[in-house]
Amino acid sequence: NIKNNLIRISTPYTSGNGVVIPDWNLIITHEHIVRDCKHVLVEGINIKRQNCEVIFLDEKTDIAFISFSFESSSPLTINKDESVEDIVAAGLSVSSELLIRNGIKLPMSNSDVFIKHNAIFKPENNGSPIFNTKGELLGISIFSKENEIMLGFYLPMKIVESSYEKYRIIFPIKA
Repeated sequence: NIKNNLIRISTPYTSGNGVVIPDWNLIITHEHIVRDCKHVLVEGINIKRQNCEVIFLDEKTDIAFISFSFESSSPLTINKDESVEDIVAAGLSVSSELLIRNGIKLPMSNSDVFIKHNAIFKPENNGSPIFNTKGELLGISIFSKENEIMLGFYLPMKIVESSYEKYRIIFPIKA
């Protein structure tokens, strides 16, 4: 039931997607979506539009964390297996309608960070989560247009978790 974890993010400058990771109590998205914003508007299929605080930016990995105070998300399993071939991109449209695309991981020789895929959305859906066919979170998507051709990539969860480790050093969990 991943749809309860999908978030639409709006700023004065742009919009995008994110995903709620309940175990972290955070919304994860790309840093470039929320750059220069202390607060953003978020909404989801079962989440009313609300103002949330951007609490961490990692420009190196292009990851941002947003705090939230709603209880509408479902449990989510993280999978760091980069050998998964079949993927599912899930996101919310500008009007917060559910978007699902099935695809596969594609070969890519010039990046040791991003994983290329063909489950393509539009650039305004950057930050959409990528899942395996079991609904386990594999990474966070980024879409770009090159020579009028849409390209899809995702940042694998091992990179996202490295940003989370930095966040936990700065903001340790209180006992």
